[in-house]
Amino acid sequence: MKKQLKYMAVLCGAACLAGCDLDEYNPAGSTEEAVYSTPEGIETGINGCYTYTRTLWGKEEGHYLLEAGTDLWTGGQDNNKPELTNYSNLSATSPDIESKLWDNSYQAVNLCNTLLKHFDEALGQTVYRNQREAEVRFLRAFHWWLLTESFGAIHFTEEPSRGVITVANKTAPEVVYAQIFKDVQFAIDNLDETNTNYGRVNRAVAEAFMARICLTRGKYAEAIARAKNVIEDYGFALADNYADLWGVANERNSEVVWAIMQHSTPKLNGGGTFALKTYLMKYQNFEGMTIDIPNGDPLSRLMPTHFLLSLFDQKNDARFAASFQSEWYCNNTPPVWTAEDAAANGNAVAGENRFEIGDLALKVVFDRLTADQKFPKVPYNVYDVDDMYDPVTKVPKSRTAFFSLKKHMDETIPAANETNTAKDVFLIRLAEMYLIIAEADMQLNGPTGTDAVYYFNELRKHRVAPGGDPDAMEVSSVPDIDFILDERAREFAGEQLRWLDLKRTGKLVERVQAHNPDAKNYIQEYHTVRPIPQAQIDDVTNKDEFKQNPHY
Repeated sequence: MKKQLKYMAVLCGAACLAGCDLDEYNPAGSTEEAVYSTPEGIETGINGCYTYTRTLWGKEEGHYLLEAGTDLWTGGQDNNKPELTNYSNLSATSPDIESKLWDNSYQAVNLCNTLLKHFDEALGQTVYRNQREAEVRFLRAFHWWLLTESFGAIHFTEEPSRGVITVANKTAPEVVYAQIFKDVQFAIDNLDETNTNYGRVNRAVAEAFMARICLTRGKYAEAIARAKNVIEDYGFALADNYADLWGVANERNSEVVWAIMQHSTPKLNGGGTFALKTYLMKYQNFEGMTIDIPNGDPLSRLMPTHFLLSLFDQKNDARFAASFQSEWYCNNTPPVWTAEDAAANGNAVAGENRFEIGDLALKVVFDRLTADQKFPKVPYNVYDVDDMYDPVTKVPKSRTAFFSLKKHMDETIPAANETNTAKDVFLIRLAEMYLIIAEADMQLNGPTGTDAVYYFNELRKHRVAPGGDPDAMEVSSVPDIDFILDERAREFAGEQLRWLDLKRTGKLVERVQAHNPDAKNYIQEYHTVRPIPQAQIDDVTNKDEFKQNPHY
């Protein structure tokens, strides 16, 4: 395929890598044979393979592609991609779908295919040959999974692309998945349990991903077995405090199965992640507030739907307060009471400060407040649920004031306007294994399946809020897939899983129509796959075989 990747381009992808402490080898030769004919060249290529996960995960575009357009998120004040947030005018010319999903994934696959062709020559039967092959085959499988889940039938080949290729095939997902399973099983069989380079895949990562794809393809018994292995065999443990997962100081915590390692100096991570800004409301527009590092530099691209916020038991579930910022404290010149507002307050004096530096300046609450609980009866600005969302339609009334997702914020950035973050990006967390078991067992054995209830509750035991009631978090059954999806929303909101979860369960259209009023009138059944980039359609010569996905 013309834009799939000319083979020489793979030589340029090795400069950055998943673990930035790995040695880099940059041979002077300009041909594939010169680069990948030695063990050092293979290492360079493997390091390059990891760069392609960084292009999507942790980036603003990745959050638009994998979180927006679901039941959980809609457009904030400065949403600039309505085609992805609400499906209006989603077309085959979408630059993000082309560059971040299609081109990036095919470039990754092509580099993996290229490396695998040189393993015999470069590594022979050295003791670590299978280890390195397993690593490459896993990364190829990961991108095949993303491609086929995103686009359905796709161009599939295990041969490197050399030069310009204009003939493409449409290979069904079940055929692609057959190779994905082979590659991931090879990885499980040959990778070490652990490795010294944090961020590189190991056996635990491969087994966790196998659990995910087994669940996706309805192999429920194997999904349970694989997920249990991850929980029991590799030393992972659920965090006792959900909030501990999100601080930079604790990013290498006991729940992380696989992460993209970021450099400790944000500017060296390249390209601008912007994820730390994407979900933040523009608090600086309110009295007494200016942009600073603790509160972040808001882009206000995405905001939570009313439905997402309604899923949380705020009293008992620690994930609400740990996920969302709802209060902002004065860090700028305090406002003064006007004569009119002071009179309405009854206890204030015109001309005096309404609050001081460090005092509460702005608050959002997911409750209905009385007039006595709002300004000017209180000195700070406060927005209740009916100020933020229409009480009937649930359409956002304010895209300026809303709960800000704070999972991706980074308190260590050198300046508030920094576009990169030193914070690692989690690709697989241990909590997912608990919910994989719960979902798979529910599918096999019904709502009261022993594993379904046990593992669901085991996760929830670690998500009880300080002072919360553990009994209120416990369930007696796991009734259906919607129950699981609600829990996955509470656990993984904003972690680039939601679109894929809804696609996997066949619930994308139903739940968007039910819970995302901005998108409900636009989304159609054909939106369960993305449009193949028009540039690809234009460039192939076998247009009768390689066609656009329907209705795009």
